[in-house]
Amino acid sequence: MGLIQESSAKLMGLTIGVLSLLAGTVAVHADPLIHATMDNADVSDGGSGDTSVAGFTVFDTSGNSLDGLATGPSESTQKVISGQAGIIGESLQFVGHSITAGLDRHVDFGDVANPVPGNGYTASLWFNPTSIRTGALLKKGAMGSTNQGFAIDLNATSGGFVQITANPDEGIRDNRVGMRLYGVLQANTWNHVALVFDDDNDVLVGYFNGAGSGNATVSGTDQELENGWVTAPSNVIGNGYADGTSFATEYSLNLGDRWYVSSSAKAPFPGFLDDFTVWDKALNSAEINSLVSFANNPSVNYNASQADSLWQVYDGSLTDVTIDGKTWEFDAEISGTPGSLINLGAAGIGLVLDSNGVGGVTTDSVALVPGDFDADFDVDGQDFLAWQRDPGVGSLADWQSNYGESFYPLSAVQAVPEPSCLALIVGCNFMLLCYRNRNC
Repeated sequence: MGLIQESSAKLMGLTIGVLSLLAGTVAVHADPLIHATMDNADVSDGGSGDTSVAGFTVFDTSGNSLDGLATGPSESTQKVISGQAGIIGESLQFVGHSITAGLDRHVDFGDVANPVPGNGYTASLWFNPTSIRTGALLKKGAMGSTNQGFAIDLNATSGGFVQITANPDEGIRDNRVGMRLYGVLQANTWNHVALVFDDDNDVLVGYFNGAGSGNATVSGTDQELENGWVTAPSNVIGNGYADGTSFATEYSLNLGDRWYVSSSAKAPFPGFLDDFTVWDKALNSAEINSLVSFANNPSVNYNASQADSLWQVYDGSLTDVTIDGKTWEFDAEISGTPGSLINLGAAGIGLVLDSNGVGGVTTDSVALVPGDFDADFDVDGQDFLAWQRDPGVGSLADWQSNYGESFYPLSAVQAVPEPSCLALIVGCNFMLLCYRNRNC
């Protein structure tokens, strides 16, 4: 969990404590089935710098050991390169606009991470195309209209569109579901895309940069969904499927192209992929939005793979829980778009959890303010005495900068000196310091 600090606000001579989440490593969306960070140390077995090799491991960091194998012949125009700058840390680059026999480049995770009917399912990744071309971001089957499985594809026509499809049947397409979002692609731009099987509502849901297609079911092709999404391609039954439908398939889970298709149309994606994650549950719109919010906030170190999660605090209701020895409490004062990060100024960052856009989490575990050498949640003369006894406890400059600050547990209220008194106290203590050190 990130550090938690209490901010103070002066109101009618009182300091009122409010706790909030500081920037730092934040755990989001617990227990992914797969999480491939694409960061070089994980991708290439501890290597550093760019790596372009015939095959290397893309490590699943969720602890489930569902690693992928990157294939890209060395000394070739068709390759996979690790160690490139990404939306979160580093990324994989897929080089080459076309694929010829023997020069396939992709990441193959094997036949893993199949959806289980009734559980729900989410596949999430970031992508950055170096050019707007037709290409496959993610495939587990669904290489053509009659292949069982699911896929996320890009297409250069109509301003560049994102397509999400799923087929429960092999060899036929009568029950295929799918959707498109037109005119949204730009080269050299990072975007987030997610595919969700919402088994509670029996509907396929797509997300692009947090904008979802919704969980209302419609029938037929070219039917309007939310946020510009429409049901597509042709011959789909819509976006809804029968209760208990399985989209599991024996095909490999593959990133970067559809290399295992017998035809020559491999649909290679040219560009960068990052932070590929799969959950065996359907994330809701607020959770998907927080993926985008955290990744786009440079002050937060986003990590989807940690076991403890702020979203575990919000499981249908906002209740007090204890995570890693810290007691988290609902704070109705944190408000905004569900899944968004809220800048709380000096207090740091809050995360909006409630589906109605109100409510976040706080904790009673506070970080000591610099200069609080005796750990009593304020900076006063006792801290100066502690520093005199042992200058190694901290920096005197921190004590001077924060003298008079008070940091108390949630809802604590304490009177503070008037500004003139505070200045007098600081001045007297500083004069005492100079006298004792004979440096003035």
